Amino acid sequence: MSPDHVALVTALQRLPRPAREAVVLNHIADMTMADVAEALGCSVEAVKTRLVRARRALAVELDDTADITTVRPGVVNKRGSLHA
Repeated sequence: MSPDHVALVTALQRLPRPAREAVVLNHIADMTMADVAEALGCSVEAVKTRLVRARRALAVELDDTADITTVRPGVVNKRGSLHA
């Protein structure tokens, strides 16, 4: 495993479980937000919130020079997935 992969897995493990699940399902399993919401039993808005918070936490965790005030939430694509 590359050092980047190890750092990503470590950072994901530090996220609260709901945020980690949302990130993995949306970004790694490539599920739409609607599908993630259904799988997790929550609203699409809750998924969006979890993803924004998770991305911010990951940005800080993975880049010690990151300034949390400059981390932008992602953009929703046509499938309903957020991408940074």
